[in-house]
Amino acid sequence: MAQSSSPKSASEIIPLQSFDIDVSPEESMINRREYIEDLVEQDLASVSDISLEPGKLQKRNIENLIGSIQLPLGIAGPIKISGGNSNGSYFLPMATTEGTLVASTSRGAKAINMAGGASAHAKNNGMTRAPVFKLDSISDAEAFINWVHTNKILLQSESEKNSHYLKFKDITCYQLGREVWLRLSFYTGDAMGMNMATKAAQQICDYIQQHYPKARLVALSGNLCTDKKQAMINIINGRGISVQAEVKIPAEIVTKVLKTDIASIVEVNKVKVWHGSAYAGSNLGYNAHFA
Repeated sequence: MAQSSSPKSASEIIPLQSFDIDVSPEESMINRREYIEDLVEQDLASVSDISLEPGKLQKRNIENLIGSIQLPLGIAGPIKISGGNSNGSYFLPMATTEGTLVASTSRGAKAINMAGGASAHAKNNGMTRAPVFKLDSISDAEAFINWVHTNKILLQSESEKNSHYLKFKDITCYQLGREVWLRLSFYTGDAMGMNMATKAAQQICDYIQQHYPKARLVALSGNLCTDKKQAMINIINGRGISVQAEVKIPAEIVTKVLKTDIASIVEVNKVKVWHGSAYAGSNLGYNAHFA
């Protein structure tokens, strides 16, 4: 979105949150959008068509709402899946603007179906948050870890007291000199649960600050969670839901449907996925994207 050729100074711009005062959520959305249109001299009609209810979004999912955007939604499949709670054929909704992606996925599903379907198994590892504390010495850090282990049941009770859905799973302590990370793990029902886990972690941290003041909280998220970034700790210990799937596709189906052969796939896996990823320093990038 381009700015006006003569933008107003920051002191002249009306605070965007002020549009929420004394009007309905729908009115505030429209008024704010029209104000932005005038301010930057751009037509925002393309985001004005909204099927969501602004009143349910405001102060919960988004701030300074001006509308919504749309993505094309295609359907791939169906694909046969068995294992765990899944046993049947399933369609795959895919929101994308990348041409041929849905068609390519459907072709893969066709090959899997012709081979008898895939077997998939899911494991709930729990959602994690890892606050980091700092102590005055290494000995103090070790003593703090012992205190955490001794008071694990109390910390569990603190984490669960304000939620009907969250259930405490475990605490794992990691020490680096005077610094201690508590990798907290929670079951969060059907939700991804990051906000739920963060609130529970905050309750545990509040309890620790009250009952063990020697441990100074540095950050509620100490990056050992690890959230929104690739990390070996998530590969090894899991985070959220882990899924493993397998399918055995006969050579004739590979040739007929995927238009290649097994030897070529093996070579690409070795040279591109393993050698190329290692050469690029992509430690967790062991996958292949075909275009």
